[in-house]
Amino acid sequence: RARWTVTVTTSGWLGVGFGGTDIPGTDIVYGSVQNGTPEIFDAKGSDQSDLTNDTTSNISNVKGNIINGVLTLSFDRLFDTGDSENDFIIPLSDAFDVVWMFGDTPYTQDSTPKKGNASVVVQTPP
Repeated sequence: RARWTVTVTTSGWLGVGFGGTDIPGTDIVYGSVQNGTPEIFDAKGSDQSDLTNDTTSNISNVKGNIINGVLTLSFDRLFDTGDSENDFIIPLSDAFDVVWMFGDTPYTQDSTPKKGNASVVVQTPP
């Protein structure tokens, strides 16, 4: 299990995708903070802006806030959730691709997110 924390300067929404360099087909966790309450969803990218929520969420211990226009979302996720249809198995000590996305207004399927990608390595503590 890993604790993920994602921060971006926006008061809208943000997402992080595991195992892809673009939104379509990627395992994505996205969310926002509405009226002080974090709302985070486990999803799969359908196209450039459409995210389809998984029938079973594999995230837990959800936290989030917006302070001075900076949105921070945190959640726990297993490296291997057992959901081979919707979730990417996060490798330990090997590089894998992530995609990030965010928008300055609440998320809708018509959103055109700002986005990018990177290759990362999860390192387990000694």
